[in-house]
Amino acid sequence: MPLILYERGSTGRQHVLDAFHERALTPRIALETTSTETIISMVEAGLGVSIVPLLASGAVTRARNVAVAKIRDEIRPIHSGILRRRRESMSPAAARLLAFITSQPGGV
Repeated sequence: MPLILYERGSTGRQHVLDAFHERALTPRIALETTSTETIISMVEAGLGVSIVPLLASGAVTRARNVAVAKIRDEIRPIHSGILRRRRESMSPAAARLLAFITSQPGGV
């Protein structure tokens, strides 16, 4: 599934890319944007998945049509989770990726 990231040069983007690169993984980046709100809208529209900072209160995704899978360990100091549309079936490959990410020590 395509990955939606923050714009080039942003700290949030670099933290996510560093986490992938530390594990010798190269993500397929489909879209880039400047705000978490826009990323959530893109995920709701079915354009991809994203790893974004989350608040313990759930305020980032409350009342939005996205499901959150919390990453077991932080990506640097950012609390992150994978966003995908609610009630949308995942492909077998995406389901395996989600299971892998949420079960690994250190997450992605």
